[in-house]
Amino acid sequence: MKSHLLFILLLPCLITHGLNKKLPTGQPPRISVSQSDGIPISQGDFDHLVKKFTKTFEKGDSIRKISEYIKVARLFNTIYYSDLHNVEKYKRFLNLYIYSSRKYLEETIKALGAQLQKGLSYYSEKYGIGLGGDLEGDNVYEILR
Repeated sequence: MKSHLLFILLLPCLITHGLNKKLPTGQPPRISVSQSDGIPISQGDFDHLVKKFTKTFEKGDSIRKISEYIKVARLFNTIYYSDLHNVEKYKRFLNLYIYSSRKYLEETIKALGAQLQKGLSYYSEKYGIGLGGDLEGDNVYEILR
């Protein structure tokens, strides 16, 4: 429990540092997380998921299915660990997921049965998905352009 609390208390500091990075003007966002290993998704479908969960967070609605928690974890990993965290609609998702109410981050960890790993990341052995840490395979989306 203490390790969960430590992670949740430190995560906003780590993310704030990442959110303050700026892209040079005129350059589009670049996905730099394991492009060849992620779950393939179209840009439109990716944006649809971001919009859907941003609305869920804004309304304070609950996430009800494990499959939805897994999608949120992949969205978080893909956005936070790439240059997408500089794009306003994606930054909004991160801010709501992490800062506005840590409810969703905590619920994701609990629902997935994720355990704290080294490097302040979480991993669910049961579902094979992590928050932070190893950003390959099923942990991220590969946005097809």
